[in-house]
Amino acid sequence: MKDTVSRPEIEALFSTDEGVSLNQPISFQCTLPSSIKIPVKWTWSCGSDTNRKPKISSNTSSELTFYATKDDDKTQCSCRAESLSNEIYYGMSYPLDIKVSYVPRDPPILVTSPKTSLAEGQKFNFRCDLKYPGNPPMVWTWRCGERTLFPSQFNNMGASSEITFEAEAWQNGLSCLCIASSPRFGYNISSKGQSIAVLYAPLDFPVLINISNTHVDEDTPVTLRCHVTSGGNPPLFWSWYCGDMPMERGLSDGGNWSEVTFIATKMYHQRACYCRLNSTSEKIKYDKRSQKKFITLKTGHICFPLPAFVVTTSLLLLTVVIVSFIVLFRNHRLRERLLALKMLTCNCFENLCKSPPRRVDPPQPRMRDSDGKTLTFIDEHTYEAVHRQRKKVKKGKRKRTHTYENTVVKFA
Repeated sequence: MKDTVSRPEIEALFSTDEGVSLNQPISFQCTLPSSIKIPVKWTWSCGSDTNRKPKISSNTSSELTFYATKDDDKTQCSCRAESLSNEIYYGMSYPLDIKVSYVPRDPPILVTSPKTSLAEGQKFNFRCDLKYPGNPPMVWTWRCGERTLFPSQFNNMGASSEITFEAEAWQNGLSCLCIASSPRFGYNISSKGQSIAVLYAPLDFPVLINISNTHVDEDTPVTLRCHVTSGGNPPLFWSWYCGDMPMERGLSDGGNWSEVTFIATKMYHQRACYCRLNSTSEKIKYDKRSQKKFITLKTGHICFPLPAFVVTTSLLLLTVVIVSFIVLFRNHRLRERLLALKMLTCNCFENLCKSPPRRVDPPQPRMRDSDGKTLTFIDEHTYEAVHRQRKKVKKGKRKRTHTYENTVVKFA
């Protein structure tokens, strides 16, 4: 009957708590129980290698020695003893753990997702992977440009690290990478950098400022400048206008600013100039205009544009005609109202409208006696004067005749 109860005792000839460093020797020893006194055959199993040959063997013990590699880390070793004949004995020891302290020599591999350009606010993912995790495990850090990201923003999983965040405008064009470090060995190794392409537009409107004065003499250079707080990706397109006229000369720009310089001629007088910033990409929707600046000339003789002159003159003439019509119409209506009021007053108060009789004091007639002496005078009389009768008078004779009506004569 085969004895499978009595196990060989295994012992590590190194510190299993601290482990061994890379390329250092690892030694184990197995011993048979004292009750087993027969010749045996020894074999060793470590990790994936199930048939390692011992360094030293006898009928009672066996010793295994090998040099540590990264593949030996976190593996187990055990020994096996088997009788040479009749299968009387077969025993396997308990396994012992192996710890190998090392740092990975291969740099981490950085993978991005998605690989295309990202719109602002869209989430993207970076992941770094090591072929060997290191022992003790490597410490991960991430950098984008000059900025170090906080550990709360990424997830460490031993041999890999992953970070997910939203694309922002400041990240555009930056190179991000991961760094694996071992404080115990003072060792750092980093991945290759991966550039980020973030599509974005400015958050504000273009602001127009005048570098030079806008109230100038004729033929004086004028410079206007527009700017925004940030540019865009892809780059935005600047354009300038004065009134409805696009400006095609004297232009310069630097991404988030643009300037135009021109000579203030008569054609620019009282024109409103402004800049426009827009995106030509379908992924970015941006089309904004700045406030306006008016250009005025100091010279007294300004050629007024013919279309504007015609329009202005027509409006003035039309205004004069309308005002004249209103005045005449109001005067006519006022005259009709006064005449109607007078007629109404005469109908109601007839005596008020009738003209009073005029009083005339003609020479008083005198009466004389036969001797030529005056006897009496007409002291009182009442009469009405009427229009004198016009009679034909012979040529050479002028005679005035008065007619009196309703005459009352009183004698003293």
